[in-house]
Order: sequence, then structure tokens, then C-alpha cells
Amino acid sequence: MPPRKTAIVSVSIIFLLFVGGNLANKKKNEEVQKKCDTCRELAKSFKEGMERTARYNFAGGDTDWEEKKLGKYSTSETRLIEIVEQVCSKDKYECNTMLEHNEETLETWWTEHQTDHPDLVQWFCIDTLTICCPDNTYGPDCQECPGGIERPCKGNGKCSGGGTRAGTGKCKCNGGYKGELCDVCKNGFFTEMSNETHTVCTACDDSCAATCTKGGPTGCKKCKGGYNMVEEKGCQDIDECNQEKPPCQSSEFCQNSPGSYKCVECNMACDQCIGEGPDSCVKCKTGFQMIDTTCKDIDECETDETCKKEHMFCKNVPGSFLCECEEGYLQSADGCVPKSILEGKDILPDPSLSLKDGDAPPAAETDQEADSTTTKGGEADNISDESLRRETGENKSNTEEQNDSVDTNSLRAEEMESMEQHHEEL
Repeated sequence: MPPRKTAIVSVSIIFLLFVGGNLANKKKNEEVQKKCDTCRELAKSFKEGMERTARYNFAGGDTDWEEKKLGKYSTSETRLIEIVEQVCSKDKYECNTMLEHNEETLETWWTEHQTDHPDLVQWFCIDTLTICCPDNTYGPDCQECPGGIERPCKGNGKCSGGGTRAGTGKCKCNGGYKGELCDVCKNGFFTEMSNETHTVCTACDDSCAATCTKGGPTGCKKCKGGYNMVEEKGCQDIDECNQEKPPCQSSEFCQNSPGSYKCVECNMACDQCIGEGPDSCVKCKTGFQMIDTTCKDIDECETDETCKKEHMFCKNVPGSFLCECEEGYLQSADGCVPKSILEGKDILPDPSLSLKDGDAPPAAETDQEADSTTTKGGEADNISDESLRRETGENKSNTEEQNDSVDTNSLRAEEMESMEQHHEEL
């Protein structure tokens, strides 16, 4: 294998081993952390059970008798069983497993060590099972966290693995802090106070870009976008809404905010506006009128000329109106027609369920006109079913032809002429 390829393969193997090792260590640390957390919860629950049963079933009565009975009950197996039965809830698998494996150990502490070792976490989890460490220590040997047990990480972070037999001991700093001991301020923060034991970092003003020397807009070294540096005042907000060229469309109004702005849609009554609500309109939309500085809806239904067709009524809506049919009637080409007639003729209603006044539907032939026609001599002859269907179909498909009486009369004249020729031939 060429030297270059050998080097690449070697680097790849080392990288994979490194990543694999880190993942394995991470998983191991998580398992140790979980065991310690479970043990601490178990010990805490056990102590709560002791408090709950401290004077269990002995309330009032002879004090001397109570003391004698309580003295026997306080360290009795009966009380231990009552406590253990409620240490872990049924859904806590890890707790129940640990309790099952260490019930005898807890019984030993109960009968022999609870007086001289009252701290159950220390005796059970740290000293006996060795799966936890004292607070602010970490690792297999319970080393002190950086900064010491009293104030690890200068009080501005947490020690990795603190209180367990796992972790690296490195400080995980709180927001605004960095460094091995979390005693250095991050960008966007300034050092308000610092000494050998304490460091306090405070956030820069919102108007500052990256760094500052003190609080407020005057402490900014540079301003964020949307702010201007003003002498003796520091970073001041730019009001984009008061610029010569408004940033929003005519149907929107501008709303300024610190360092920015937003365009908000005008009220539905406004064609132009300067703020929220119909009382902020500069101009009203069609269907609205300005009354006492407020755009109010015009009720078109108040006029007698609106929706005047038979069995039709007007329904006002904001900025407009609808013509609707009375109950039992449906919209069709003829206007409002009884539902029973439409269903009997198998005629579909107009897809538009509402019409504005003035949008008159095209007129249709009556049943009497569709059933017969008249010859030149005044004699009535029936038109064939096929001709009638053809005429009806053409009338339905072409609204303009239905409204044009000249075209309809021409069609009838051609049919009558055809009928006369037929009679002459006979």
C-alpha cells in the first residue's frame, strides 16, 4: 500500500478509536450517574418514610405508655417493613431493583447504624455501595471539583460528575461565563465585580453589538443594527416608521420596536390606516363609510332596491351584502325557485348560493313555451321531444342566447318554416 494511503488509513483508525472511546466513556458515566441518582432518591424516600411513621398509630393517651410503646416501635421490624413497602413506587424499575438487591443492607443500617450514622445517603450510597460521592467531588476517588468544595467553579457553574463516581470534573459554566473556573465573562457581558473568590458577569444592553464596558446604552462599544450611536446617550433606537419613505405597504401600518419594526395589516374597514382598529383609518374600503372618524359598515339591506326578487331577502355582511332565498327555495337561473320544482325537474341549483342585487339571472322559457310553437296559419303544432331537448340544452349552456329574444325567435322561425315545408310535401 502507498505511504500516503497508509497514513490516511492510520489517521482514520485513530479517529474512530477516539470517537468510540469517548462514546463508551460517555455511556459509562451516564450509567454511573443514573445509579447514584437512584440511590439518592431511594435514601430520601426511606427518610421520608421514617418521618411519616415517627408517631404512627400513637396519638393521645397515656404519655408514659406511649413512650414505652414508641421506644419498641421506633426500631421494630414492623416499622421497617411499613417504610420499605412505600419506598419505591411500582413504576420505578431502577428503584425497585436496587431495593431488592440491597434490602439486607438497609436492614443492617436500621438495626445497627441509624444512631451513629444518621445520614443515610452518606452511609448507604457513598460509604457502603460506593456509587456516589459527597457534593462537589467527582470520579472514582471522589476528588474535589475545580475551585474547591465550598465554591466549585467560582459558584458560576457545575462540576461534571459532581456528587457521583463519574464525570471529568470540568466546569460547565452558567450563561455569560467561561474559563476553567467560570471566572471570565463571555462576549455580550461585562465584568461588574471580580476578586479571588467571586466574579460577577452582567449582560450588556440590548442595543450593544458584542461587547461593552458597562451597563446601559452608553456602555456599548458598537451598536446593533437598528440603533445609532448618539453622543452622551449611547446607542439609540432608529424609528423606521418615521422615515421619509414608509417601510410598509398602503394596506399596512408600521409599528416600531427596539432595534426593529413590523408591518401590521390594517383593519378590514380601512383602505389605508395609521394604526389598529376602524377608528385609525385614513380612507375607508368600499362598503364602509366614515362616520365620526370611524369607518362603519354600510347596511345595503336598508334600501328597497336590494334583493327585490320574489322570495329573496337581503343579508348584510361587513363591507357588502348577500341575496339569499327564503326557506324552501333554492337559487337557480330563474332566481329563487321552490325546492320541490327543482327536484321534480331534476334541475341543479345555481352553484352560487348568493347573488348581489343587480346580478339578475337569465330568463328561462316557461313550460308552456317549451311545449309548443305556432305555425304561420295560427295552427299549433307540437315540437318533437328531440328538438325540445336540443333547444333546452342550448338555452342552459349559453346565458347570452337565453337573454337574447331575437336569437330565440329566429330559431323558432326556422323550425316553423321547416314544419311548413313538411306539410307542403305531404
